[in-house]
Amino acid sequence: MRLCFGRRSSVFELGDDYSSRDMGKLGIIVTPDFMEVAMITNGCVKELRRLLGLGRTLGDSARMAEMSEKTARKYLDDDGLLSQQSSDRNYRTRNDPFADVWNKVQQRLELEPRLKAKTLFEWLQQTHEAQFPDSTRRTFERRGTHERSLCQRKRRRRII
Repeated sequence: MRLCFGRRSSVFELGDDYSSRDMGKLGIIVTPDFMEVAMITNGCVKELRRLLGLGRTLGDSARMAEMSEKTARKYLDDDGLLSQQSSDRNYRTRNDPFADVWNKVQQRLELEPRLKAKTLFEWLQQTHEAQFPDSTRRTFERRGTHERSLCQRKRRRRII
């Protein structure tokens, strides 16, 4: 770990057995430029808020919570925790390779609902040669599982 004492002119190398929290207890300031990059967790954010509630400065609280001042500033006004902030992605990151043939797959599933995804994929590879490499099988399985769950919901609604 690289540490800076006082001004940034004095830089010292220490072993990895010292954390920035230990350095803070000794009165040594670890500057953000030299801090180890660590994943911020809910516990770090809670610790930051606790320290800020005690009246400590943002810089001191950030160092004690083992994050940079810039990162601490992000959580200063935010009320939620990290686990509450993340939102699921609801858009596709790439084009669907099965968009052109999915209607045929759905028709085949309606005729034979007990077919496994692997069997359907092999059927697709035979009917559409060289269009679907083996590397797209897992994508097909995921989409087939999702489609199957939708079909089961529709059946349950019809029965009820």
